[in-house]
Amino acid sequence: MRLRFSLKELETFVAIADFGTFAAAGEAIGLTQSAISLQIKSLEATLDVKLFDRSKRPPVMNARGLKCCLSGWPRSTGWLAWSSEWQTQNMSLSSC
Repeated sequence: MRLRFSLKELETFVAIADFGTFAAAGEAIGLTQSAISLQIKSLEATLDVKLFDRSKRPPVMNARGLKCCLSGWPRSTGWLAWSSEWQTQNMSLSSC
């Protein structure tokens, strides 16, 4: 099985990590808050892991999301290289 996600989804995840909220990330990358939410839901569905706690308002990155950010995922090798490697090897987030 190959995972399929877009660079836009990764850009959205990184923007939230950088700017702290869905709204601030959306403003920074030119998307509405609802578009940000849809991008993240799609990424989480593809990866089969929750990266944010949506029971809080505004949503906050959960422990898995924070661990992925702190580990350098997906910035360590650049988005294009990382995306290609992830999709080729069907890596899992357990390494984050």
